[in-house]
Amino acid sequence: SAEPSEPFKLKKSSDTDPWNPAYTIGRLMSTKKPGDISATCANELSNSCDYERLDVTYVYKNWEPSGPGIPTDKSNYVVPESRWRRRLLDEGEKGIAYSVITEPTEYYFARTIVAADVDSMLSIYHQDDTYGSVSLEIDSFFDDPIVVYCSLMVTTHAYNGDKLLLPDNSTVIKAEKYQFEVQGGDSGACAFNLTYADYQQWIDADTFNPYAFKFNVIASVYESDNVTNDAYQVIAEQLDFLVCIPKYKFADRIVCQNGLKWYEPSYNLSFSCDGIDGVDLESVADGFCDA
Repeated sequence: SAEPSEPFKLKKSSDTDPWNPAYTIGRLMSTKKPGDISATCANELSNSCDYERLDVTYVYKNWEPSGPGIPTDKSNYVVPESRWRRRLLDEGEKGIAYSVITEPTEYYFARTIVAADVDSMLSIYHQDDTYGSVSLEIDSFFDDPIVVYCSLMVTTHAYNGDKLLLPDNSTVIKAEKYQFEVQGGDSGACAFNLTYADYQQWIDADTFNPYAFKFNVIASVYESDNVTNDAYQVIAEQLDFLVCIPKYKFADRIVCQNGLKWYEPSYNLSFSCDGIDGVDLESVADGFCDA
């Protein structure tokens, strides 16, 4: 076979999960506790199964420090000032930092897009969760301007991860790209949105019932507008947004056609339940009466 014209190059390495530290492989392993499934877990409307879970993480693996160590070469060292931001330095003080912001956020357990009419969501739940957005924010530590090329591709997937074919036999819900310039020491963002209008025609098809939309976001950073040179850094993020097509709507939750549940978020609630008999503090604010 012919030799490749250019060998693969290692762009960077990471001591922790490079995509999302909250979901590092092996961080948490669980199974169902012995015994029958409780009525609250089996109930399609509540689906409250927290007490059915048995954490077996330390049964199958020994304790080990999961935090990042300090490398011999600190030029690519992760700055500890923010868990979600990586500082990518490889030429002294020249480099970039980036962070990823999404809407809806990962409230409770996952980002979820409610595939419903915007007006109906606002009238019942007083918030719009019918869209998804990703903003890849980049801070420049260069003295000179840099050029960032942004691209987005949204695909739709079944529960097992397979791509779903749309009625027109394509797999892409939305594709978009653009570029911008960031001045030295300044910031910019690759920002993309997927609105209800972008996917409504597919949701209206009776045979289309996706489990998730996958956002593939890429930012290629160049030290000049000459793209024939190698990119200084290529940032790639894959983010899953679960999809809820409403089957039943209730005052504070939605039962989805694919079996998921969407719960209206309750933020910054305070409770004073200490010393009250019959109240399990871990279940407070789960939507069910405790006492």
